[in-house]
Amino acid sequence: MEPENLLVNDLRKGSIQAFEKIYDLYSLRIERFASHYLPDKGDVDDVVQIVFITLWEKRETLRTECMIINFLLVLTRNQCISKLREYKVRLGYSKRKSEEYKLALLNIYSLKQLHEEKLLNFDIDEIIEKAIDSLPEKYKEVFIKSKVEGFKYKEIAEALKISEKTVEKRITLSLQALRSRLKKI
Repeated sequence: MEPENLLVNDLRKGSIQAFEKIYDLYSLRIERFASHYLPDKGDVDDVVQIVFITLWEKRETLRTECMIINFLLVLTRNQCISKLREYKVRLGYSKRKSEEYKLALLNIYSLKQLHEEKLLNFDIDEIIEKAIDSLPEKYKEVFIKSKVEGFKYKEIAEALKISEKTVEKRITLSLQALRSRLKKI
């Protein structure tokens, strides 16, 4: 029997040591995956906790030949979608045009596009990096300053000597391009 199958088999029997080993093996990957979609560290921590609680609660239903990382990533994807829907509701109707709202929609959409078999066979960091790198240089620069480095539109506009409207337009077009690219994954 494969080592992972032994872990799953032990987990099914209620082994705390097997659960801890699985947590040690996969919790950082689950956290990293969730952090790409959720803007709040507290939400990321909640998702990781819920995923492992769910694993424990459903341990008896796991098949021995189950790929545990697939199971964990599907749970994580579903929890991220749930958190993003909550976030979208919190933003409310008045902010439908805001970039946070658009980013939440993009994240929900891209997570829904991920199928179980694709979750195992890719590195989320690499895919997002490639998607961002595919943006036109001017869009990429504005997108990175806003979404990665956390600068406000006004600060970006001043630094690049462009209008805030231009910054907003480039972010909007970047999000559309990323949505389209991630849809193809």
